[in-house]
Amino acid sequence: MALVESLLSDGGFNVTTGASDIDVYQVKSVVSYRDMHGNTLGYTMYYNEVLIPDDDDDDDDDRDEVEEEYRIEGIMIIDGEEYRILGERSYESEPGESENETEFTVYLSQTRRMVVEQSVENEDGEHEREFNYIIYEGRNVIERSTFEYESERGETEIEMRHYKDGVNTVFLFDRETVRGEEVIRIRVGSMQSSEGYYV
Repeated sequence: MALVESLLSDGGFNVTTGASDIDVYQVKSVVSYRDMHGNTLGYTMYYNEVLIPDDDDDDDDDRDEVEEEYRIEGIMIIDGEEYRILGERSYESEPGESENETEFTVYLSQTRRMVVEQSVENEDGEHEREFNYIIYEGRNVIERSTFEYESERGETEIEMRHYKDGVNTVFLFDRETVRGEEVIRIRVGSMQSSEGYYV
């Protein structure tokens, strides 16, 4: 329940982006998220972004729609260590709807890399956030984590999945109002064996 309460209070996954405080980079992005035990984890990214030209004129008829795609290059700082990152960021918006997606690779060593995907989508009162990372040693996946958050018309759904050392762990959470009463359903455990709770 401590994990549930912390996820409800802050959504479990947050991205704060602003101007960089390091001269050689344009953007500073701080990402924080919660793991299965409720611990707050995170990292800081510093990067430059270059707008990728839009050579497709077919979708430029709708003047209310904005589509931008950027190439990003910079560094990620985790626990005081600095790693090189390369990737892309895209932004789309139209009246009542916006979507921001970032995908990049973090080069942890000569043989190890982490691929990160994060997205935030808002549409007429519906809010979705997703965060994924996969760590590769050579071509082999050694760790994978997924966090999904969705809030719509008073209902909140959270899904967390984690894989490491051959073990898959899952946490599913659903909160809604049924006949005027708040109901929370939780499922937690491994892919082979899990337990359900109803609050």
